[in-house]
Amino acid sequence: MGHANDIHVHLVNSSSKPVVIRDANLDWGKFYRGGDDYTEIYPSNVNGRVVEPGATRIVYACGASGALAGTEGGFNVVDNISSNQITKIYWDVPWRGRNTFSTTNGIRWDGGTPNAEGMGDVYVRFY
Repeated sequence: MGHANDIHVHLVNSSSKPVVIRDANLDWGKFYRGGDDYTEIYPSNVNGRVVEPGATRIVYACGASGALAGTEGGFNVVDNISSNQITKIYWDVPWRGRNTFSTTNGIRWDGGTPNAEGMGDVYVRFY
């Protein structure tokens, strides 16, 4: 049931500095290893992931198997050198209803499907 309510957050680092994921959390659902939504990973496996300049890293989340709920959560992206926060990423991909996605500090994003069963691919770019 919940597996279809997925989101793939592509962190595209076009800046000259590495960025890192911190404070990953989920109110609903689970993080999973790309390509295999049955292999759950913990927020601690998401935290600390570095996105080097010129690289892209994807964070995958979906609803838990058998749950009548989607996924809701987020994480911070920080400068890996200064530890300054670049943005806070948040999503809510419910089992039913409209999907939402947001970033802070003027960081832009594109992609995703607000009215579908899952949000799909969302691209967040850092310059």
